[in-house]
Amino acid sequence: MSLLSKTLSSPFDTHDLDVFVGREAHMGDLGRALVRVVASVRPAHVASLHVTCSDGLERLCAKTFHDTVARDITVPADREWAPLRTSNLGGRYEWGSGGVGFSHFVGAPSNMMVAQINSHVGVIREARSLRFGTHERSGRMSPVCGALFMVLAGRTGPFATEMREALSSEGLDRMALLNDPDSVSADYKYLYGAIVNARLQARRALLDLARPLEADEVGADLLLVLAAVTFNQRGADHELLVGYYAGKRDADGVMQAIWCGLGDNPTKYQYEFDLAGVKVTQPGPLKRKARGPKGHRELPLEKLADHLEDLRAESVAHQEAGPEPLTECDRPPVHLDPHSRSVLDQVDALLNDPDHPWSSLAVKGACIALTEVLAVPAVLTLFAGGALAANHAFRMQRIARGGGHEHEVEELAHETAIDLQQRDPREARSILKSATARLRQLYAH
Repeated sequence: MSLLSKTLSSPFDTHDLDVFVGREAHMGDLGRALVRVVASVRPAHVASLHVTCSDGLERLCAKTFHDTVARDITVPADREWAPLRTSNLGGRYEWGSGGVGFSHFVGAPSNMMVAQINSHVGVIREARSLRFGTHERSGRMSPVCGALFMVLAGRTGPFATEMREALSSEGLDRMALLNDPDSVSADYKYLYGAIVNARLQARRALLDLARPLEADEVGADLLLVLAAVTFNQRGADHELLVGYYAGKRDADGVMQAIWCGLGDNPTKYQYEFDLAGVKVTQPGPLKRKARGPKGHRELPLEKLADHLEDLRAESVAHQEAGPEPLTECDRPPVHLDPHSRSVLDQVDALLNDPDHPWSSLAVKGACIALTEVLAVPAVLTLFAGGALAANHAFRMQRIARGGGHEHEVEELAHETAIDLQQRDPREARSILKSATARLRQLYAH
């Protein structure tokens, strides 16, 4: 029985990709299927982006995407251009890279953006099984992916911070699950880690590539984002498709997308190995409607509301009286104190005054007033309303759950004030009005 939903369909024909989801394949087979999908759409122009880890073992993966995919999906007039490629530790999607790649191929309507994000894992083939996580280099075994290995081992660094933030997004501590042999078998820890990493980096790519376009910005009408895992091994590498996003902008310019593939919870994966190779499945249908940028902006505020409810219950249980300290960013105020309510009333009064000469300076002042008395809640409500770029989504989720530090929240508040100050005063005023209304709703107790 197929796990593909019978009621949810892709915005264009992606059947050739469906058969690869969760299955090991020879390097190049997935690329040829991708070419067939794009050919069936017949877009006027196609832009492509490939993301891999910096590890030199990914050279075949990068070359295959260039030779098998980018060359054949590009229309003849654009074939002199190479696809945009990024490589970094862990194969992380770099915010804005899709837009740069698309700008290389700006053309007529019906443009399409194709992006593929590859994580990778070392594979040692034994008689009747596979071992994941290492590869022989210069006569010794080394971890692959080394970046993921370091993150799961608790190492620190800018790349590790970014990967950890993704791995803990949406309230699921995937690092803890991957490191717990009772949750995820040690035999599959690094395979599942690579799958999850590719899945989450593809989600990050969707947030960037599906965001609303500015008035003078040209973007893709059609979007296809693949998440895959390279099997680095002796001989030719193989590849496993984790899944893909397929999207199309509607008449209002909103990208409507579906996800077809494995989820982001490694404890749900089921491993099989036979003569056809590795197969990873999970219970339930593989296709579902994707949460777009707007949904990801709302999610931190939803998490904060849940967090506040927990704190209120804890407060009642311990018979605590009065508001929580405002300086503790991991414990936002449970109730509005008189000063906070007064500031909120003053900002509301200004926002609703038709005669107030709203300027960029007034916008900045209103934003600072809100974030000084209600730091975390104010930043999250402003983000939900459209302030700052959506690349902060995973970070905002962490802060909403109590994982923020005072200096970090202060920095975000400052960035938010500058962001609003640089917008049209009418747009900024609308975001502020939405924020004050939602703050009142958040504290309507």
